[in-house]
Amino acid sequence: MTLDTAQWRSRANHALSPATITAGLWLIALIFVQFAPFSSDSWWQMWIARQMNAGIPLYEWINETNPPLWFWMARPVAYLSAFTGLPQPNLMVTGIMLQIALSLSLCWIFLRHLSPSRQTLILAGLLFCMIGPHYIEFGQRDHMALIALPPYVLLIAWRAEGKAASWALALVIGSFAALMIALKPHIALVPIALELWLIYKSRSFKPFRPETLCLAIGAVVYIASIAIFAPAYFTDIIPAVTAAYGDFGGHKLRVFLSRAALMLPIVALYFWSFRGSIPPTAQAFLAMGVGFTGSMLVQFKGFLYHGDPVASAMLMAVLFNIVWREGPITLHKRTLLVAMVGFALSPFVQNERPYQQYAAPLVSDLAPGTKVATVLIDPTQTWPLLERNDLINVSRYYHHWMLVKINSTLRSGEDLSPKLQAIADDIRSDLANDLLCNPPDVLLVTPGALGGQWPVVDFLKQDPRLAPVISAYSEGPALEHLARYDRVAPLPAPTPDLECYALAP
Repeated sequence: MTLDTAQWRSRANHALSPATITAGLWLIALIFVQFAPFSSDSWWQMWIARQMNAGIPLYEWINETNPPLWFWMARPVAYLSAFTGLPQPNLMVTGIMLQIALSLSLCWIFLRHLSPSRQTLILAGLLFCMIGPHYIEFGQRDHMALIALPPYVLLIAWRAEGKAASWALALVIGSFAALMIALKPHIALVPIALELWLIYKSRSFKPFRPETLCLAIGAVVYIASIAIFAPAYFTDIIPAVTAAYGDFGGHKLRVFLSRAALMLPIVALYFWSFRGSIPPTAQAFLAMGVGFTGSMLVQFKGFLYHGDPVASAMLMAVLFNIVWREGPITLHKRTLLVAMVGFALSPFVQNERPYQQYAAPLVSDLAPGTKVATVLIDPTQTWPLLERNDLINVSRYYHHWMLVKINSTLRSGEDLSPKLQAIADDIRSDLANDLLCNPPDVLLVTPGALGGQWPVVDFLKQDPRLAPVISAYSEGPALEHLARYDRVAPLPAPTPDLECYALAP
């Protein structure tokens, strides 16, 4: 039996369906992102997960400012890595790619009425937007929230057009969004922006829907879970953050010079030319972009990755404005999309942020397994460098962000408030505990806090128990913002009053 031309074409079209093409692109992307640099924060997340699996308590011992969900989510990955021997970063990346697969699958449900070519363009575009702008900060909480939200946006746009969605679908989409929004409370501005847009479009307010109930119930359950399983986050971390975190961050001007900020006026001018004819789906993605812009401005820390979801959301809005509307996809529309994609691809010009290699000259001669303790303000100076060089971090602090506020207060001639004084005492006592319980071979210490060469080592030596411990280290090579101290004498054995843990490598 032979197949005629029509049958061959039918089989070829089936083989090259939107789902098949997208799955192929996803597999290519899965291989590609295994080489992504991964964010410094994500390396710290993986370190915390290993320590928690070893029985070391988060917040009571490990000093961390972020809520616990991100670390709870990393624990199964750490267990799987220990069981299989597979690298933890690769498993984390694969897990995020599976989240992308779930997101695209949910999005596809809302695209089935489009032609196969348009379905393919949208799915491929969404896949790119979930990876491209986030490549060098892969795995940040903002990134993971961005991945979960496109199905939610399409659901809201669906409702704005008066179409019905099943409860089951809305519950799945709402649960997925609630889980990822919980990673960072600021991102709740996105569903708020979408809800306001839906009210405007539908001229009605119907707050009790499956997806909104998921968000509300998820928030309540999460807060209760923290109170039950990680109460120290409320009792210890939030007061410390309130007292000292405000002065920490990158230069605020970077917020306005970021890729996201530069994209906003371009996107605004572009959509102004389409005013009155923007498809509801594109409008909904613009609302998502507005929500992420609000999140970036509320945080206002000057960290560039806070703007990456803005870039992704705006690209998605342009994508839907081009592909969703009737008529051919003209050359000038293609040109604009290519230009926007090229701008979003700017992270690819470097596979690593240079500052993530800052401490390389100080640790390049250290053998794998060398124990290192750090006292620094910028964690990217040593993370992920320590992990990649197979050095063992023995510090419970990712970075000593409190030193910025302490330094600025002392430089102004003011006395430390009781809360700041308690934080300063905790820094010194915690460091003494870390050094005595797991004696490091090397200390990496910032020579001065931001805003001046405030002598951090002298500040540390004000603790009578810590001063003789630090004296067992001799200053070695140094950079402008980081100094190395090598242990030249044995440290005393830890006293019974110290809370010592055996750290997981």
